[in-house]
Amino acid sequence: MKQIINWYKQSNKWLHCLLGIGMLLVNISISMFINISFIDSFIISFINSYITMLVLEIKDVQHKCKFDWNDVLAGMTIYIIISVIILISLWV
Repeated sequence: MKQIINWYKQSNKWLHCLLGIGMLLVNISISMFINISFIDSFIISFINSYITMLVLEIKDVQHKCKFDWNDVLAGMTIYIIISVIILISLWV
């Protein structure tokens, strides 16, 4: 567990995670107002966040930094956790 926490503390990975959580909350909140089911809004939010994380990394490449898949993974962590919970709840 300490290794995971240390991994998040590296550079700005925790900011990527916060961005992913914020995007999830905003997307699901908007979806509630237009009557979209949770699963549908989660899938839309997942795709939206994945594209956003990729665009952030492309921006880093344009500013002479390297493309870092770990930053994308950090931003998508909340989606991975919720996906596992959904799959377990559907399986049980």
